[in-house]
Amino acid sequence: MANGSYIYDGYLYEVWKIVAQSLNLRYKLVPLLEGDFGRLDENGTWTGMVGELAYGRADVALAWLWMRKDRLEVIDYLDVPVEQSTDRFYISKKAGDVPSFTVNMFNSLLKPLDRNVWWVLVGTLFVLSLALKGTASLSGGENRQTLKGMTWATCLLNTVMAIAGQGWTSTPSSLSGRILTIFMWFLCIIISNSYTATLTSHLTVAVVERPIDSLKEFSESSDWSLMVSPDHIHLNDWKRSKDRYERALYQRFISKDRFIPFYRTKESAMECTRPKIMTYVNIDRLFSLIGPEACHLVSLYKQPKEATQLNYMVMTKGKENLRRSINHVMRKVSEAGIIETLKRRWIKRPETCASPLDVRPVSFANSFALLMIVPLGIASSVVIFGLELVLPSSPRSILQPCVIMMTSPPPLGGAVVASHHRWTVRQRHPTTAGRCGSGIPPPRQLRRRYTPAA
Repeated sequence: MANGSYIYDGYLYEVWKIVAQSLNLRYKLVPLLEGDFGRLDENGTWTGMVGELAYGRADVALAWLWMRKDRLEVIDYLDVPVEQSTDRFYISKKAGDVPSFTVNMFNSLLKPLDRNVWWVLVGTLFVLSLALKGTASLSGGENRQTLKGMTWATCLLNTVMAIAGQGWTSTPSSLSGRILTIFMWFLCIIISNSYTATLTSHLTVAVVERPIDSLKEFSESSDWSLMVSPDHIHLNDWKRSKDRYERALYQRFISKDRFIPFYRTKESAMECTRPKIMTYVNIDRLFSLIGPEACHLVSLYKQPKEATQLNYMVMTKGKENLRRSINHVMRKVSEAGIIETLKRRWIKRPETCASPLDVRPVSFANSFALLMIVPLGIASSVVIFGLELVLPSSPRSILQPCVIMMTSPPPLGGAVVASHHRWTVRQRHPTTAGRCGSGIPPPRQLRRRYTPAA
């Protein structure tokens, strides 16, 4: 407070008041202004709360600590656990809803199917198109018009159109070709529906995205910082670890290179939510300091070996009578369910965060690739249209015959062949040459219906 005094409250303070009242203890509360739980530093000196108890400057610590052999040498633990916790590495979730215009932007379109499935699907399209072409060519039941239209490129296009649910300009008339077409359509319906359903799930189900996944990636990134309490007991474990990346964390703590100390204050806890910071902390502690803001953090995907450990209150050595009395009261309080009641009242759990499996609206970042299909398609069409205007027509198309219905002889320079009540005119006139294969209609005098004589 402004006058230098302190106000105490919280879970362990409520437990201690019950113990002190039951034993009629007179006590003085002294805040720990520097340090945390405590560890054995490079000089062999204990820091934090463990140091206060080990060197006789306090009798009891209102804090829960893991039971460790090195601590047991200098302090005593009470018998009743007051909490269980696990410290983990946490990072800020990947932020940003507007993607950069890169090739990776289209990942949302490819994620519904595995990479191997995509390769198998492409191979299947080629095999089906070859089978369709072979069936049309070798089967004797196909008419000439269908056989002429079933080129290899057309068969490949037909398989793609089947996946897209589009009809074909012509279908095989032979039994073998139709059976192959039925199975092809059945396969394409399954693939299309599976892709659509998986894509919808991918776009609407919230998935946690991590900028990094492991300590290896953290060590190899030059723009990331480590945040941990300077008195954290696991710093000593990292120093002796067999994992070189954990040893690198200890070296970063010693050198203070890209290292941010974590303190039990709201301002320090808010630093954990910043991008490019990896924090080693108990998430329950963050929730008690910053509340729902801790939901912006996500644990590292590949965590080192960890285990949930029980936490105990601790006291100085050499006061066995006081320890037995406190243990007696603590057991009664625990059996009555008072400890659990106080724990639920004071400790905020991470379950208050939204579940990662909640359904969400389709984000702009995921739908951006879908929206880009339209302008890309328009741009491709404009480019092809420009090429059609610039490049000359194919000579082969100029020589292709035109089938024209007419009632009078052809113009000068044309040869006419009658077949099935139609006149086939092969153009040679310089003013009309090139019109037949290019899609330009024939002269007006050639567009008259021919009526055969009775």
